[in-house]
Amino acid sequence: MTRGDRGVTQETWAFVVSGKLDGTQTYDGYHITVRNTRTNTVMTAQVSDNYFAAATADLSRRSVVQVGDALELTVTDTTGNVASEKYIFKVTPDNLANALLPVILDSIGQPNKDQLLQNYPNPFNPETWIPYQLSVAAPVSISIYDATGGLVRTLTMGYQSEGFYHNRGRAAYWDGRNALGEQVASGVYFYRLETPSFQQTRRMIILK
Repeated sequence: MTRGDRGVTQETWAFVVSGKLDGTQTYDGYHITVRNTRTNTVMTAQVSDNYFAAATADLSRRSVVQVGDALELTVTDTTGNVASEKYIFKVTPDNLANALLPVILDSIGQPNKDQLLQNYPNPFNPETWIPYQLSVAAPVSISIYDATGGLVRTLTMGYQSEGFYHNRGRAAYWDGRNALGEQVASGVYFYRLETPSFQQTRRMIILK
């Protein structure tokens, strides 16, 4: 399935990324997505007994992966929520020769850092979602300010466990209204995530 003559790039028309989710809990039903950042092709698999195998093949025997390709792997839980940081694996000559990249995934459900992410959609009208992640459990609030620094609205999220709050079901939601329930004007706004040990601010835009 591979070719590796001098001066010729090694290639393969079939390839498998397989591995184990390492942790104390059972991850059955979790979903694995593997994207080749060079070709943008995607492999998917479902976890069973904490193991998975995501495969791709081109029946016309065209190359699907090359040495040096970066494969971006993400994990989502049974409800579709992000459950891990993005893992990046580089394809080696041995991986290509065996048409297999074996991996161990750890720290599932545990972000390696607190982070406030870009809201989506952005620009927006009239509503948007604000994703974030917590490396430790903490009370969370998100304050929204106008371009002059005036406080527009505070979203009190309460005490949140560590995890990824990326999807619409978990991210903070803002309906584009101020504390009085009035729709705010078009323009640039800033949103700030605050916990007792972390603060971060980003910019967003309302277009009407």
